[in-house]
Amino acid sequence: MLGSAKLIKRSFRTDEESQLLKLLHLDTGDNTEHLAVVIRFFTGIEANIVSALTWRDIHHIPIVGIDQFRIYRQFDNITAKIHPFDSPSSYRRIPIAPTLKAALDARRNYLIKTLHIEKVYDLQIVAPDPYAIDVTKPQIVPRTINKWSQKAVQRIGIEDNCITTSDEKGVIETNLSDYHGDIFRSNFKYRANYTCGFTEAEACYVLGLRQSSPFGKNYCDFTNDLAQFVIYQKLCRWEAMLAETPTIPSKHIRSISSIADIGGAELRVEMETGKSVELTVSCPSAFSGEVLLFGEEGRSYGKQEL
Repeated sequence: MLGSAKLIKRSFRTDEESQLLKLLHLDTGDNTEHLAVVIRFFTGIEANIVSALTWRDIHHIPIVGIDQFRIYRQFDNITAKIHPFDSPSSYRRIPIAPTLKAALDARRNYLIKTLHIEKVYDLQIVAPDPYAIDVTKPQIVPRTINKWSQKAVQRIGIEDNCITTSDEKGVIETNLSDYHGDIFRSNFKYRANYTCGFTEAEACYVLGLRQSSPFGKNYCDFTNDLAQFVIYQKLCRWEAMLAETPTIPSKHIRSISSIADIGGAELRVEMETGKSVELTVSCPSAFSGEVLLFGEEGRSYGKQEL
């Protein structure tokens, strides 16, 4: 198994991500299998945490106009029950990206208007229709969510990486992917670092990892509404990269924000090698920004402060 890590696919290409999102029919709200996959895609959280999410765990932040997951529980495979994390320090809040929010809103509307379920707050978010209608049915377990995730990966042409070995007892087939974590979590970490521009402390917080620096551990309050808004805006960089290139009828783009006197904008430009683009920013007060450079497959080539 030496060197097998080099054989494992740890992240998606940009075209694979776009293909995955197109295959997931998220606008109708009638497929929780696809909803579970897109939750994992845009948050990087594990299947045992997705299994524990209810609609009550979605919180709206009025001051910045975004939603967030409040993460504080997980499904315990040993007891087959949902328990809070052992330490309150593990509790965290994760901003919900626009595409994920639209998928969640579609599912909630489907539950209320199509299935006529008025009280959805305590329902498991990824519960299929029969489970949502009959609350006595057992919850969807992490193993099922992992199967849904693997099925979605295979649908975009990424197969399991298996090797076959033999000994005196017979032939053994080993799936190398099982030994190096799941691609949704490692892909989110890759995008957070190289596409979204997360700081190390922000990435550790969202992924639930131990902070490696005193700054992230002792001085950062990522539960703060404005800190959540910063992380949300960085997630929007990823979505902007995945979005189809828009047709802009005007040469001027105006930034609009829900916070008074604070504005933000994301502009994606696709251009051929050797071409150039000029960007002028008009701002009555202070301005800060950066240019992120990416190759054809979404690989980061650094950034430049403005």
